[in-house]
Parts: sequence; structure tokens; C-alpha cells
Amino acid sequence: MKKLFILLLAFSWGHIQAQVQQENITFPFEGCEFKGTLYLPEGDGPHPSAVLIPGSGQNDRNGTIQLVGDLMNCLYPGLSGLTLRPYLDLASALAEGGYAVLTYDEILVSCPATQNPTFEGFWMPPLGAIDFLKNHDLVDRDKIFLIGHSEGAMLAPYIFRQKPELVAVVSLGGARTPLDSIMARQIVQFTEMCGGNMNDAQFQANQILDYYNFLRQGFTNLPDLWGATADDWKRYIQINDSVAINYNNLPVPFLMIGMSEDLNVPLSELERFKGEIDHPLADFFEVENLNHFMTTNQQPIVPTSFTDTILHWLNGAIFSSTSDEHSRIEESLFVFPNPGPGVLRVKLPNGITSQIHWRVKNIKGQFTGKKGYEYVYPGTDTIELQLEDLPTGTYILEVFSDGWRQSVKLVIER
Repeated sequence: MKKLFILLLAFSWGHIQAQVQQENITFPFEGCEFKGTLYLPEGDGPHPSAVLIPGSGQNDRNGTIQLVGDLMNCLYPGLSGLTLRPYLDLASALAEGGYAVLTYDEILVSCPATQNPTFEGFWMPPLGAIDFLKNHDLVDRDKIFLIGHSEGAMLAPYIFRQKPELVAVVSLGGARTPLDSIMARQIVQFTEMCGGNMNDAQFQANQILDYYNFLRQGFTNLPDLWGATADDWKRYIQINDSVAINYNNLPVPFLMIGMSEDLNVPLSELERFKGEIDHPLADFFEVENLNHFMTTNQQPIVPTSFTDTILHWLNGAIFSSTSDEHSRIEESLFVFPNPGPGVLRVKLPNGITSQIHWRVKNIKGQFTGKKGYEYVYPGTDTIELQLEDLPTGTYILEVFSDGWRQSVKLVIER
């Protein structure tokens, strides 16, 4: 695991936002005009852009949370009484770094009169946000990606399946453990930490676990919970329980970040992901001294050293078309035989002398499950791929290296 130690003395609290334009926007989805903010970098664009998928609850576009009350005073004494706006901080910093970011008010904030929101209304608004970005003059529609925080990190790979043209996913404080188990643990652990009634806490935790276990067992006629129907929660749980599988099936690079002081989603969740995900394009970062809200326990602002970590990954792993290595490589991939029966030789451009990753998509851009990596040593310019079990048809082979990416069409014929 790549472990980044953040030096507190190097923190720069606050952002210089003079170069960032904030545009109030709306987008229609599920009968609601969702309200949000598009943070735009300086310049005419088009800019690579992200949709920020919020955590659980009905968050506003800034992720505003007031740390007041006995529980918050107990858990975060250094932040007691303060207001955090982590999504505003995150989006502003990324926009300063050259990436547009769209944040939005969730459905009961955007449209408080909404009665009985659907599954899509509660959890799928990013689909509407993506469509909005694709039609914005200052957005590069070929470079749109997702950033998910907490629950949003769990939803991100599922949302990607509906929008396979996206180019990357970033997970911030995402959990591998299902929601019900996470919530039950939080109730019991926080109650114990803060001297509450453990009998009441255990009773509440058991109620949550029982409800979701009934859903998994196929029980019907269960009551609504937190404004969502049992059928909607069943769909949610199916996605939630498959989160590691969904990440493994992503055909694009993704970054997972865990925070060492995260009480809601502890670092053990990142370790679980690392143990279950076998993906050539995955990166795992552990960041010291930050809590679930991406701040320290003493300062209410997301530090630039955290957002710089994300920017560094985006610049190096995804949007690297201006890198020195890329500028030195002008040749294209050459695949032969093409068309062919599936045993292919791929001649790489001159200058590639590192580990390369490859994956195959169908003509619709959907991942076929075929992926791998090869080491390319000096004097070697060809790799062999065994794709004979792919059905006859047309595919896209994508090949990645540090600071370089190319694609070529393949045709499997027998």
C-alpha cells in the first residue's frame, strides 16, 4: 500500500479561490430540479471534470456538518461547535488544480416537498449531474470522472456501470463492510466511547441488523426505513454487498483513500479492499491524521496536502497527456494478426520500458473482464495476449503505462 504521511507543520489552511469560478447550476432528475455548484478552473477550457457523490444522509452541496451536541463534543472535542464544509473545500482545491467539480444538494434539500422519493431520486442523481457536465461548454466530455465520499464511494462503481464513458473513480473514506454492519458498529462503539446507555445502543444496533438481514433473506412487506421503501433498500443492499466486486470490474483507473483518524469508516476497511481487489489500475493511499470529514481533529478545513494527494494521482495516473514521456512517444500501437483468432502480438511504441497494463472493452465501451499487466524491458517491444476465448466480434484494446495511454481496435474472427 502506498502510505502518505501528512506533515501537520506543512499544512496551508485555507484556499486561494481567486482563480476559481463558482457557477450555481440546476439539473433535472427524477422530477426534481437538483441545485448545485460547478467549480470551474481559470481558463477557457474545456476542463476535465468530476461529479462529487456525497455521503449518507441528505447533504447539501457543501457537505455542511455542524459539530454540536453531546456526541460530537465527545468524538471531536477539538472541533466542538464548529461548522465543516468539506465538499466546498475539496471542490475549490481541485478546481484550483485544473479540474472542474460539480457538487449538488440531495433530493430533500433541493426539493424539500418531494413525497416518497424513489431509489433513483435518493441515490442516482449523479447520473443527471453527469449529463449536465456532458453538455457544458467548459467541460471536456471525454474526461469526466467520479469522486465518491463515504456512501458515495460505495455507489461510484455502480454509477459507472450506467455511464461507462467515464474515465476514473476516486473513493474517499469508502467502506467495504455493508452499511448495516457499519452503522451497528458505530452506534455501539460511539455509545461506549461517550459513556452512553449500552443496552439501548445494542438494541438499536440489533434492530438495524435484523431489518437488513430480513431484506437479504427475501422477506416482503417490511416497513419503510428512513424515508425509503423496503424494495429500495433491497436494491441498495445488493449494490452495497457487491462493492468490492464492482470495483474489481471497473475498466478504468481508481484511487482509494483511507484516513487514519476516521471513526466512521476505519482504516481496516481500506485493508479489506486491498485484500479483495486484484486490479492492475487500482491505487490505495493511507493518509495520516485526518478524520471522516477529511479534516484534522483540530482544524475545520480540508488541508491542501490532502487535496494535493488527489491532484497528484489525477495528474499522473489519468490526465497525463502533457507529460514528457507522452510527448516523446509518437508511434501508435500495432496489433497483429488483426483480424485474427485471438492470439495477438502487440508491438509497443518506442520508448516504453516499464510495466504496462492492458484491458479489453467491447465496442460499446463495456469491460469484458480481460485485463493484465506485463513488464517491458529495454530491447523488448512486443507482448503477446491470449484472447482466444473472446467471442467473435470487434473490441477495443487499451494499453497504459506511466504517463501514457493508447487504444486500438481489434477484430476477433475465426
